[in-house]
Amino acid sequence: MQVDQKYLDRKGRATFQVRVHVIEARELKGKDSNAMSDPLVIVSIDKQKQNTKTFNNTVNCTYDHLFFYDFRCTPEEFSHKTLSLAVMDANTIRRNVLIGRYQMDLGFVYGNEGHEIWHKWMYLTNPEFGAESQGFLKASVIVLGPGDQALTHENDSIDDEEEGSDNIQNLSKMILKPPEITIEPYNLTLYCFRAEHLPKMDRYGKCDPFMSMKFGGNPTIKTSVKKKTLTAVWNEALQVPTFNPSLSNEIQVELFDWEKKTTTNDLISSIYFNYSDILLQPIEPRWINFYGPKKMQVFKKGVTDESVYRGRALIKLEAKKTDQAKLKMYTCQSAKTPKTSPYCLRFDLFRASELLSVKSGKVLVEFTVGEKVYPSSTGRSNNGEVVWQQQLKEIQVELPRDVSQIADLIINVSHKSKMSGTTRVGYLRIPFSDICDNPNSLYKIPRWHQLQPDQKQKNSKPDLLPGFLLFSMEVGKFSTIGNKRRKEMIELKLSKYQLRMHLYQGRNLPAADNNGLSDPYCMLRVGKFSAKSSRRDETLNPNFLETVLLDVDLPQPLSYSPNINVMVYDWDRVGSDDFLGRFDVDIEKIGHRMPAVPKWYKLYTDEPDNTFGEILASFQLIRARKVKNTPLPDLTPEHKECIIEISSVGLRNLLPYRMQKIKNPYIEFDLGYDPKSEKKKKRRKRAKTTKQSKSKKSTSKRSKHKSQDQEKDQKKETETEKEKEKENEKQPLISEEVINDDVIESLLVKTQSCNLPSGANANHLEVFRVKAKVPLSHLFAPNINVRVYDNKKISKPLVASGSISLAQFIPWADVPLQSSNLPPKIDRIPGAVEQLLDNIKTEKKKEKKKLEKLLDQIPINIEDANEELFGMIEFETPGDEQFSGIRTLPDVKEIDLFEFEGESNEEDEDETEDEDEENGSEDELLGDKIKKKRKDTKKKIQKKIKGLRSGKAKEKRIDPSNPTLGMPTTLYELEHDFKQLPFYEWELTRGKVRGLSAFEKRFKSKKTNPNKTRVVGTLKGNIKIYDINKNKKLPPVVDLKQLFKPVKLVARVYVLRGYALVPKDANGSSDPYIKIINGKRKENILDDRENYKKETLKPDFFKCYELPCTLPGNSELKIQVYDWDAVSADDLIGETVIDLENRWFNEEWVQMNPKPIEYRTLWNPSSSNPQGKIEMWLEILTAEEAAQIPQTLLELPKPVPYELRVCVWDTSDVVFKDKRMSDIFVTCQMNEGEKQKSDIHWRSMNGKGSFNWRYKFLVELPSRVPRLKVQLWDKDILNPNDSIGEAVLNLGAFFKKCEKSLLEHQIKKQWIDLTHPNFDGIQGKIQVQVSMLPLVDAQRNPVGIGRNLPNKNPFLPKPDRPMSSMAPWRIDKWAKFGWFKNKKYVYAAIACCICLIIIILISYLKFLL
Repeated sequence: MQVDQKYLDRKGRATFQVRVHVIEARELKGKDSNAMSDPLVIVSIDKQKQNTKTFNNTVNCTYDHLFFYDFRCTPEEFSHKTLSLAVMDANTIRRNVLIGRYQMDLGFVYGNEGHEIWHKWMYLTNPEFGAESQGFLKASVIVLGPGDQALTHENDSIDDEEEGSDNIQNLSKMILKPPEITIEPYNLTLYCFRAEHLPKMDRYGKCDPFMSMKFGGNPTIKTSVKKKTLTAVWNEALQVPTFNPSLSNEIQVELFDWEKKTTTNDLISSIYFNYSDILLQPIEPRWINFYGPKKMQVFKKGVTDESVYRGRALIKLEAKKTDQAKLKMYTCQSAKTPKTSPYCLRFDLFRASELLSVKSGKVLVEFTVGEKVYPSSTGRSNNGEVVWQQQLKEIQVELPRDVSQIADLIINVSHKSKMSGTTRVGYLRIPFSDICDNPNSLYKIPRWHQLQPDQKQKNSKPDLLPGFLLFSMEVGKFSTIGNKRRKEMIELKLSKYQLRMHLYQGRNLPAADNNGLSDPYCMLRVGKFSAKSSRRDETLNPNFLETVLLDVDLPQPLSYSPNINVMVYDWDRVGSDDFLGRFDVDIEKIGHRMPAVPKWYKLYTDEPDNTFGEILASFQLIRARKVKNTPLPDLTPEHKECIIEISSVGLRNLLPYRMQKIKNPYIEFDLGYDPKSEKKKKRRKRAKTTKQSKSKKSTSKRSKHKSQDQEKDQKKETETEKEKEKENEKQPLISEEVINDDVIESLLVKTQSCNLPSGANANHLEVFRVKAKVPLSHLFAPNINVRVYDNKKISKPLVASGSISLAQFIPWADVPLQSSNLPPKIDRIPGAVEQLLDNIKTEKKKEKKKLEKLLDQIPINIEDANEELFGMIEFETPGDEQFSGIRTLPDVKEIDLFEFEGESNEEDEDETEDEDEENGSEDELLGDKIKKKRKDTKKKIQKKIKGLRSGKAKEKRIDPSNPTLGMPTTLYELEHDFKQLPFYEWELTRGKVRGLSAFEKRFKSKKTNPNKTRVVGTLKGNIKIYDINKNKKLPPVVDLKQLFKPVKLVARVYVLRGYALVPKDANGSSDPYIKIINGKRKENILDDRENYKKETLKPDFFKCYELPCTLPGNSELKIQVYDWDAVSADDLIGETVIDLENRWFNEEWVQMNPKPIEYRTLWNPSSSNPQGKIEMWLEILTAEEAAQIPQTLLELPKPVPYELRVCVWDTSDVVFKDKRMSDIFVTCQMNEGEKQKSDIHWRSMNGKGSFNWRYKFLVELPSRVPRLKVQLWDKDILNPNDSIGEAVLNLGAFFKKCEKSLLEHQIKKQWIDLTHPNFDGIQGKIQVQVSMLPLVDAQRNPVGIGRNLPNKNPFLPKPDRPMSSMAPWRIDKWAKFGWFKNKKYVYAAIACCICLIIIILISYLKFLL
């Protein structure tokens, strides 16, 4: 299982969710004395168990119960978990009895399409009865990882049986039959012969081993325990029954050490086999090797570190087809030991590098194959560098002839000291088959290999790698390499080189400071040589553009040289610097020439797969004698002079900072601003002014003859010049009216402070046009660093930060939109990112010529927001005023605004250009023309927009009785279907991923929570890049004070249903209700707590919620689902968030009429798994439109009451349960409701019975479970009644026909067969008649139950039963059959009377005494 790294914590764990929907059970074996059961289903995963309710006296039942399970573990641990579905027969006093079980691997389910098994029939088995069917269970299983979503099925009804019209009048075709599942029974057998080389597990240096096997739903089966030995001999076979097909694939074989005093045994090691592989190719007797951690205490904590050889076992594993599959353990004959052959091992050890944990001391290397250990000589570490230059003695050893049975080669690098003894620094584990007689082996030639960290070191210092080892080995059979002469060890000669690292930039580096940023620099290391780059302050996307030089001594050939290691650190003023990440480069692949194109290298910490951040760099390796002739290159990439337009709409949902709300935020955009270069410029200006002043003083002394008036004039001129300079610095570099020259030249720009409508949702509504150099290649495209500060009176703390990649906005670079720049709500939709990328690619290909008009457009309906003015937006300028800019957004789809007049856009543009050339006053004319055009076209625009929004032109009114009829539907969020969103959203984060403060470094404990960044808000806006050469005249910018006025709106949220909500109550259900929030005021919160739905996970809401809102304002509309609680606080089930601005300003959404129904996923902040879905749609109207357009009437589809009448006439061919007769009665049950019982036909001696009995059931249509259960019983007086047979009728098609017409419908009298899973064949037949009519008609024409009055429709006569059909206590009828003439009946009656009198006398005497 692969999980995105962003969902994993420091220990590699993530949150997983399992949903199990138990639907129904059929043909269950009866476990009680009356051949019936009281079934319930127990669903268990590990130690988590949940169960359904119990149904009494049945073998067919419908549960329709949904279970949820949450797990926090590593993906590897979760893939080994199994799901068990056990159907039990519930007992009150005795233990529950297992009817049947089914088990599946969760990893197998996750690998299916959609991560699910949908409406699957499962074949239940019991190990006691082998392959015999114990019944069938229908269920659905969904396994979701972090960020995954469950598929939405259009038909989630539990009744998916065929319901054709031809089945309506044939009751025999309505009988639910068991699913046709053909299985093949197999016996999976593990032969355990012996084990050797076992580790010492007990205090006395021995071990008490035994082996176990677990597969499918079978219990764990074990061998016997062999005590106090390191070599165990069992010769035992472990057999478990299996069946094909199977949803279980993992066979778990474990080796334990038995513990007498404790309940838990010590796990030595475990290994997994695939059942599918065993079916194809069984494992013949062979050695399997066990591995585990260095210390067994680590195994108990659940860490699966396999770095030490822990013994081997001789086994055989096979699966054979059989007729009787049983669970058993039996003894078997011993197997022959696999044949061995002599092998030759040659090791050449050269040196070690980067042993940062061992900067001094002795270092030892050990080569181990199984239990055999071959140590090297000890070497001394010099700043992590160790030189051995040793050729170990050739080793000849007997090993298994089959190379796959030989234990892996493990190389341990250890540090020896007098105080702590020998501690392992790192290790390498190499499969023996990769190196034995392999001409293409990577280990045959001396190479550098990275060591794996020891588990103890990995936990204590996860960011520190153990080092690198240079060695070679030649391994093979003695017959192949034993006679070959061994190569002499090469003496390494050192040569001087200069290594050049051309460092360009970094992006998305991990944060290591509390402000969510870092001060990164790079450390270049080759062996013991190192060099540093310069530091970049407070950024996660640094621009270095420098070359780091490192003079090194490297051995020849270069293959013996260590790899290049580049480590990125965060500089700290106090304490040691924090490690951010590293990457490695093979020094052999580096040439002496400058690479044409650099490469992005991903940073990792402990494992290469765990990456975070990237560095763009290239490398050169030059001999020392050629360094002078090789000049340093200019790293500045080829670029164009461009104008970057940054449109900042505002902040959204900014979380409080240090328990204080955000009051007055402003945003800082950094496009590569270097404060050091700015300081140098200021110093140069100051130096020039001081020189000028000194020269003026000297000239004034010499020219004393000048008059005082002239001196005053000079002072005034200097003062005016200084004032002008100050004014130029204070004034914004962009004027309110846009012209080509009004562009900011500084790479650091700031918005004004804003707190409207609130600090957390500040609408800045500003545009900056920054002159910058944009690289021609998107490879060098930098990121814009975004910092958000809170402008308080005393301080200006950094409250959030983020970055924007410019690569996707470069017009001449075809770079797809990055998923990180999508709204975070859409990022979790399955396939949403890929679909949006495809849409955007096609749009770019179609409109390459109009690319300038894509990113800065707001739809035409923005004019509707200017109808009324509800408040003025005021700003405050923070800090340096030189960074302030135009406080407006670009003109929004200006061409579309003019289209309503019927004029062409090109003519308007030509006219403006001609007038500009004549008058030379471009900004004034543009502003006047825009205002004039707007006044002339305002009325036409408003009419057309209102027509679009109200849907008067196209929208058809919705039928209130069926509100969703004809409405378009999306099975996911509607944002998934939008081709282009009106605004981009970028996440803002806070916190750090790496690093500790000085206090934490000094006093941090092991239990301290790991660092982690979190999303604290979003930035909404647009980015556009103009090429100065192509765009000599930029498009105009419209003043937001006239264009972007607040408008009052009404949001109508139509909520229909909820699906698969996560239960919050102890009974496995919830009491959900809706709560809608769009701000903190009372009028912006709708709480529907009073109308909660009782105990359901699929509620029907069918309600419209109307909420006032203002745009620009709180743009997020939260639709929350809570669980109602009577005593405690209500629990949040989940919520979904809709951005109103992305709907209101989206022309595509405006033109959707009617608005489509959405299935939106609910999320909970405490979990990364979905919490269910809601079916809803959204409308946004102006206040005027809301007053004119009424709400769509939503009425819950009211169930129509019907009366179901079932008449049972006769029975035949009934199997006898007593001696040559049965006492028959019939029960009927509708939808697992109350059973209705007929009278008893006593003493049926020919298998026939007559009843003429009517049953009545109140049924509401539509019905989710249209099941009619008919049972035939044998009456017993002292014992429980015996079940004879049962039939379950699916009346779904019959009910649907009744729904279409409010008339009476009948199914004529006919015979149906009754069966029982405990007995073969038909157990009897029953004649049944069914009729259905509305309850209103049934009340007008009532009928009685049984044969009671009114007895009509049809008339039920008294049953024609033989004279022998009577109850045994009816003594008055005995004389009719002459039973008194028979002496045995008379004697029996007299004996009963005497016994009764004696019992009464004894009890009376006891009472007197």
